[in-house]
Amino acid sequence: KVKDLSSKYKNIRRTRPDGNCFFRAFSYAYLEHLLTDKNEYDKFCEIAKNSKEILIALGFPQFTVEDFY
Repeated sequence: KVKDLSSKYKNIRRTRPDGNCFFRAFSYAYLEHLLTDKNEYDKFCEIAKNSKEILIALGFPQFTVEDFY
């Protein structure tokens, strides 16, 4: 099984088994993908720039959202 995995993947990243491991692993994989795809990177940056206003418009308290900016 290890040989099969090593033929498909270069690295392994361990995550905490805290119930959020899928989301953490997905996020790392997506961010690593952004390093190789300029168009996707540009789209991600545009969404990130506008996310504060979007979250506030959806009803999140401004003081809570500002913790991330």
